Amino acid sequence: MSGFDDGWLALREPVDARSRNPELQARLCDLLAARSSIRVIDLGAGTGSNFRHLAPLLCASQHWQLVDNDNRLLQHQSVRLAEWSLRRGAVMQQNSAGIDIKASDLEATVERRHADLVTGMSTLGIEHADLLTGSALLDLAGREWLAALAGHCAGSGCVAFFTLSYDGRIDWTPGHANDADVRSRVNAHQRQDKGLGVAAGPDATAILVECFGQHDFDIHTGTSDWHLGVDSSALQQEYDRGLARAAGEFDPGFADIASGWLADRKSSSDADPTSSTMVGHRDVLAIPRSLKPR
Repeated sequence: MSGFDDGWLALREPVDARSRNPELQARLCDLLAARSSIRVIDLGAGTGSNFRHLAPLLCASQHWQLVDNDNRLLQHQSVRLAEWSLRRGAVMQQNSAGIDIKASDLEATVERRHADLVTGMSTLGIEHADLLTGSALLDLAGREWLAALAGHCAGSGCVAFFTLSYDGRIDWTPGHANDADVRSRVNAHQRQDKGLGVAAGPDATAILVECFGQHDFDIHTGTSDWHLGVDSSALQQEYDRGLARAAGEFDPGFADIASGWLADRKSSSDADPTSSTMVGHRDVLAIPRSLKPR
């Protein structure tokens, strides 16, 4: 799994934060917030945005393992976490075991972990986790990997919470004659191998729900759509550039049309402040039925 840039992740982080499904997030917090401590494993953690969003919402004492196979992003975690701690008035200290973050309402230990999510899942200590989580990850994974993920959670009895998985829906306002052609090629590109098997792409959340359905879990899903407009125009334009590139990679004969579509999209957004893009995402929360409040 590869190809994500720190700048792109920073650009999307505030939009991700406002887009997460509030009902599922509240259900998770109700389930875990009363615990005296929790252990969390964050898969495909990147620079730690999932931690930055969820940690303040959960109980006071937390241990997070931020797992990624990209050392560049793992190295950026310290910088991003230091900036975040400063904004929150927290004290951050690095030591041989990881990063300690302390504030009036939060005490967290963050362990950075380099691991291959295909071959290294069994080494992460999922059997000791209370929560297995990830953001913008599932659509990069294949059916076999998703089934294994559900199996790990079933074996450990931990909660699973995966957010912001792309579901194949993209709508632009105003519309363009080539929107559907771009979208169909992007969705086909999404179903190629991204490093975790032949990717499920837009079908990932539905497949994971199916996989969890083979175990004893209560499963909840909800939308977490991006709504990109004038307040997120930089992300909107960068996202369109990525779509045009992906459509052209999947269908080289379409590359020139994709480039023209991108130019028209940029002209439209520059001229019309009401120009917008909706990108469909889904969140999934799976709770073991055997789970007892602590």
